[in-house]
Amino acid sequence: MGPSEPPEDSIVAKVMFFGVLAVLLIILGGCAYFLYGYLFPPSDSPDITTPVPSPTVVITPTPVITPTPTPLPYDWLTVSPTAEPTEVPPVVDYQYDTRITDEVKIVMPPGIWGRYVVYDERVSENNYKVHLYDVKSLSDTVIASGNVRSYGAIGQGKVALLDLGDSSIKLYDIDRKSSETITPSKQFPRAFPSIFDDYVIYTGDEGGTNEVLGRIHIFSLYAHRMSDGIDSMWAVDIAEPHEPRGEGNYLVWWTIDGTKKEIILHDIKSGKSQTISTDNCDHPRISDGVVVYHNGADHHIYLYDIASGQTRKIVAIGRQYSADISGSRIVYDDNRAGNWDIYMFDLSTGKETQITNEPHDQMSPQIYGDTIIYMDNRNSPTGNWDIYTIKVS
Repeated sequence: MGPSEPPEDSIVAKVMFFGVLAVLLIILGGCAYFLYGYLFPPSDSPDITTPVPSPTVVITPTPVITPTPTPLPYDWLTVSPTAEPTEVPPVVDYQYDTRITDEVKIVMPPGIWGRYVVYDERVSENNYKVHLYDVKSLSDTVIASGNVRSYGAIGQGKVALLDLGDSSIKLYDIDRKSSETITPSKQFPRAFPSIFDDYVIYTGDEGGTNEVLGRIHIFSLYAHRMSDGIDSMWAVDIAEPHEPRGEGNYLVWWTIDGTKKEIILHDIKSGKSQTISTDNCDHPRISDGVVVYHNGADHHIYLYDIASGQTRKIVAIGRQYSADISGSRIVYDDNRAGNWDIYMFDLSTGKETQITNEPHDQMSPQIYGDTIIYMDNRNSPTGNWDIYTIKVS
């Protein structure tokens, strides 16, 4: 049997072939149409080629928990403001000082020398106690009592004590804790003892009574040299002297003649005196060739330079009353703020410094080195004054 002939193509096979071919053509046409639309988009369609930025991611911070404040005693929202705001005073640090006395009836003036302060307490009429206060140990010792006063006279380890009964003057030795009389036996009114260098000085009135003229005053100024006990008369028959002070070869005091008050400068070696102020001046003090005093005409503190003979006003505002000087430092009380405060003026720098700012009154300062003492009424504004001390740099 020979090889068979391939069968002739049937109608069914031809139909299937053309059907598959038509499907493929449809698929290819769809792909071509899609590709053409992608490459050549119409003008009114969006530009799909422009990249759209991604939205920014915002990170929300963790909330801070604020504590609820403590409510005030009243509601600020319901309180109406005053017509004018009330001025709140600033917080002020007052001076750092030390109280020496406590409700003691002090008779001025106190005095200072080194670490010691001397002051007089009035117990009753004609009855006093003289106190010696040690700033270092904070101890207070009564060194004399009765009708006796010191007038703040202290220096060279000694305290001068004036007996108001017989007008004698004793000298108290701080180290020995004993006293001895230094004035001659002749009795006459003595006053205003003071100590400087090797001397105790004081005023005296050796006048008498005349049947016609009455009391006749003969005022003089006396000196007792502590090293050898020699007594001298340095100024004779002068106008009534008050508060003599000395340094080196000079003495100063203020005189009163009727209503006239002047500052007198006395040269010990030459025995000559001169007036260095105008009228109505008092309370002189001397140190390093400079005299300071109070001028009652304008109530300011003035300075007189012995070497040049020149006078100048320390400060021109407020009012001042008492001043003291130690080296280049001048201290004084001043009421420019409405109450009395203590100020210091340094001659070496020309600078003024406020020492106290406590709202009560501080007056009558004295200075020795870097220590100032003064009277203060903060504990009893209408009663006794106390003594305070403060250090300055």
